[in-house]
Amino acid sequence: MPFVIARRAITLAGVVAAVAAATATFAVAQAGAHTLYACVQGNGNAHIFTKKPKCKAHESRLQWSSQGSQGSEGLPGPVGLPGPTGAAGAAGAAGAAGKGTTGAAGAKGATGVTGDTGPTGAAGATGPIGPTGVTGAAGPTTVNTVEGADTEIAGTTQGNETGVSEAECPSTEKLVGGGAKTTFVEGSPPAPLPVIVQDYPFEATRWVAQGAVLTAGGTGSVIGVKAYALCAS
Repeated sequence: MPFVIARRAITLAGVVAAVAAATATFAVAQAGAHTLYACVQGNGNAHIFTKKPKCKAHESRLQWSSQGSQGSEGLPGPVGLPGPTGAAGAAGAAGAAGKGTTGAAGAKGATGVTGDTGPTGAAGATGPIGPTGVTGAAGPTTVNTVEGADTEIAGTTQGNETGVSEAECPSTEKLVGGGAKTTFVEGSPPAPLPVIVQDYPFEATRWVAQGAVLTAGGTGSVIGVKAYALCAS
């Protein structure tokens, strides 16, 4: 739509001045148009267009930019006030599980205190019968008794007299046991008390017996001690 400017001067300079004065008003009404056009008549009247017009034969066409050149950079404005704190963001997705390297072995700890003894466990089941052992060597088939000498012990008024008797197996036989006995040989009351002090095997073939009179007896009292050896062949 054309914008008509009334006659203000009859010179071209006057037309230009009038057009320039009207540019601001027209630019506000036609926001966004950067180039303006005018068809100027000889009497000074002008028609302004936002699009390139086709002027009449008795009109002169003018055009100019409605936007001036860029001005210099302005001074920085004052620092604005801090804005309000924003809302907390949503929780992020869980990260992938990390896998660290195995740490070095720690130092050996101190030995702990010995604990209390636990209760006795239940008896275990009876084990199976073991295999039959190897048959042992044949034992002796004959056992003979060998008597030692009768050793007499004369009693005295003090007592504690002793005597020894020995029984020995033949060299072809083995000693397997033995024993001893005491006898009252002769005397007058009060009779002495005969006892076997000890009897034992000696070496591999002899049995030794020791008898004694522990109580006092009359003069002339006699007891006997005899050893016995059990010899196997």
